[in-house]
Amino acid sequence: MPEPESTSYAYTVTVDPVNTGTVYLGCYRAQVYRSTDAGATWALRNSGITTGASIQGLAVSGDNADVLLAATSAGMFRTTNAGTSWSLVGGPMTMAMAVRFSNVEPSVAYAVGYDASRVYGIYVSTDAGETWILPTPGYVTSKGANLVLDPEDAATAYVSSTVGIHRSTDQAANWHEAHTGLRIAGVSC
Repeated sequence: MPEPESTSYAYTVTVDPVNTGTVYLGCYRAQVYRSTDAGATWALRNSGITTGASIQGLAVSGDNADVLLAATSAGMFRTTNAGTSWSLVGGPMTMAMAVRFSNVEPSVAYAVGYDASRVYGIYVSTDAGETWILPTPGYVTSKGANLVLDPEDAATAYVSSTVGIHRSTDQAANWHEAHTGLRIAGVSC
């Protein structure tokens, strides 16, 4: 178990979609743990992640199990060696809160984050997380959001935020309300 006496706590967990016994745990204080035995034992895998960054989202590529993305309070980090070393990747995000790889096209990834002006948006990568763009007009909100990708279409994504549920069918360029008929005040992120 990861540092049981630690004051750290976990934000996110993800399972390798191909090797389901491999599990990653993202924690407070730049800690990423990896288990290759379905959680029986864990090893710290955070070399290169900015000290103090909270790991708020993790994603494993379905195409290459060595490629992972870590959405952190210090931006987006990427590894190509199963977490042995991480690098901050290009793009405008100064903070990332969620990240997902497409099941259909593993080179496509989506992330929720914000830039230096603290404008939240849905970012897209078409090169397995090496670089990121904020599509235009895109999705912009003043609060955080949660993200789900269509398992059969890499261009379709759903986002829930304090303003409802929205859907994009063109890789996050345009978003449309998808909450007609829901009788709720807001959608929890």
